[in-house]
Amino acid sequence: MTAPDSAPQTPGDVIGLVLHFRTPQHTATCLQSLRAAGIPDVVVVDNSADGGASWQQLEALQAACRRATPGPAPAGVIHRLDPGRNLGFAAGVALGLSRARELGPRPVLLINSDAWLAADALPTLLPQLAQADVVVPALRDPQTLAGPPPFHHYHRATGLLFAQAHGLDCVQVPCGCCLLLSPALVQPDLFDTDFFFYLEDVMLGEHLARQGRRVVACAQAVVWHAGAASARRGSLFYEYHMNRSHWRLARRLARGPGQAWLFGALRLFTLSARAGVRSLRSRSWTPWHGLLLATLDALRGETRDLTPKP
Repeated sequence: MTAPDSAPQTPGDVIGLVLHFRTPQHTATCLQSLRAAGIPDVVVVDNSADGGASWQQLEALQAACRRATPGPAPAGVIHRLDPGRNLGFAAGVALGLSRARELGPRPVLLINSDAWLAADALPTLLPQLAQADVVVPALRDPQTLAGPPPFHHYHRATGLLFAQAHGLDCVQVPCGCCLLLSPALVQPDLFDTDFFFYLEDVMLGEHLARQGRRVVACAQAVVWHAGAASARRGSLFYEYHMNRSHWRLARRLARGPGQAWLFGALRLFTLSARAGVRSLRSRSWTPWHGLLLATLDALRGETRDLTPKP
């Protein structure tokens, strides 16, 4: 097991990392919470691919917030990175982590644009880095006050998710909405960039386990999460990339060619069942359409973008 880095003493040692995608109101709230927490440098990867339109709205919201907030504005710098297209989650994080490394060997708080820190979350998270490489806070829905567990378990063979492993051969997956990363993990290859969107956190869990990294949950640190703000569940984008990622995992998590064939055969059943249930619930053929496109592309070794036009 690798030795965790020494815990930083103040929020000023932390770099924030946010991926922005056409949700200026959510991103503005997220950035405001990071600045209020005392994070001086925030890297924002703009995946919007909308010619800067949503970024201009974001800047206007931030300016209005500064005018409405009495007292001096919190010090800090927002480092905007605009690749000009939607890189997806993993590649967007890789770009952001590369920029974070240039700012020095510091911990990084990776947080979704539709999430924001509770007031005392960061001071509660920071001491955990003395014993861990990754710290996972508690996620809470601002309306229900409930939230998912910090970890779920991905069954290698079938691709089913469980709250507990129940003795099955599963990958422990940290909830990727918000992660505090030790400086040693601030590497561009932290996430597998072959995953454009969805389930990249499964491969992260697998990589961390293989490297002997220690991942801990911190239930006392709360992060509020609006959920599914950027990509609409049930859209062709969602259905395609979710299924495409399941097919990738069938190959990546297998221990040899025999397992890869077995995992693929089992996913043919579980993904078909998933598409059938989702199609009935939504009264739409989109889940089947997404599964068909994803399966064809998995066989051909291709990936479609399908990012909706602005």
